[in-house]
Amino acid sequence: MIQNYPPHNDRIMFIKLRTDENDLLIIKTYMSTSGYKDEEVQEVYEQLEEVMENVRKNDNLIILGDWNAVVVKGQEGDAVGKYGLGVISNRGQRLTDFRNERELTITNTIFNNNRESPYTWVKPDGTARYQIDYIMAKKNIKYKYNQVQRTRELI
Repeated sequence: MIQNYPPHNDRIMFIKLRTDENDLLIIKTYMSTSGYKDEEVQEVYEQLEEVMENVRKNDNLIILGDWNAVVVKGQEGDAVGKYGLGVISNRGQRLTDFRNERELTITNTIFNNNRESPYTWVKPDGTARYQIDYIMAKKNIKYKYNQVQRTRELI
């Protein structure tokens, strides 16, 4: 059952789903592009922190979105899987710091999905490709298959 879905702003939205055991909070973000100053990126992270104040210890949390950041290629403990792409950028380091503070795992770097086209953004002139969209989850996320099925039906 959808508990609430208050809009936060034009860069962040979230939905809270009531489940049998632990609620599921899904946050979607669209981070500022490289044309924005670091201060503006920091402001979005601060707004994201405000939203995350709604996350209780036992809640399951998934954060997904266009982070406009590149994380390290190769495995980094249990936080980044071995299928990340590229050389870490400044924005990637900020995302990594955020991930570490919140004990999150970048889940789409764990699985070998679509290796022929793993990139989520290509420069308009086609000279470079990047993976800048990520799905993160609490490292200790708990769910049951039937809860996931019901959640899919609600969305």
